[in-house]
Amino acid sequence: MLPSIAAAHSSAPGMAGFYQGVLHPFLSPAQLLALLPLGILAGLQDKKAVSASWLAFAVGSALGLLFAGLGGILDAMVMPLLLLALASGVLLSIGKPLPRLFIALLAGSTGLVIGMAVLPDPGLWRDRLITSIGSYAGVNLLLIFLCSATGLLLDRWKMPWIRIALRIAGSWCVAIAFLMLALNIQGSFKKKAAAELLPPPLQSHPVDPA
Repeated sequence: MLPSIAAAHSSAPGMAGFYQGVLHPFLSPAQLLALLPLGILAGLQDKKAVSASWLAFAVGSALGLLFAGLGGILDAMVMPLLLLALASGVLLSIGKPLPRLFIALLAGSTGLVIGMAVLPDPGLWRDRLITSIGSYAGVNLLLIFLCSATGLLLDRWKMPWIRIALRIAGSWCVAIAFLMLALNIQGSFKKKAAAELLPPPLQSHPVDPA
């Protein structure tokens, strides 16, 4: 019995329910890439903008989870996530203050797409609900952590190079998002070309008994 108990807690795939949902954004490169520049970008704004950003993200991700409850669409959401990561990364690399409404709309849009990208494991509705709640908690806690860590970093150390380093991080996010977008577009074209090369299915004709 002991080996089976240890194996059940040894890795993320073996974790069920709430904890698996919490870890979901860390196991999805597109979701993580969308959250990183957004959290840092929001943390660079004033406190009211940070609050508005998190509230918009919380509402957006909740609405996205409602769609995900009807059936996850993870593959379809990869491209929108990468485009949002690209937008947040560009704005972060520029490093200029943003209007509160604009950053809230960006956060709400990102939350909506991330919520729609959640794909609970097939099973009972109770298990899917617990996993979805864990995912909701995970993405929101990660965003709050990024905003808070950025604000704390700027409050404690007011050296100019810190803001420059954060802008460089935004540039890296842009480069990675561009690379992932190119790979996804290339993969889509390859799938389409492979589908066109497949022979058409054979048509079965009824046999005449005479």
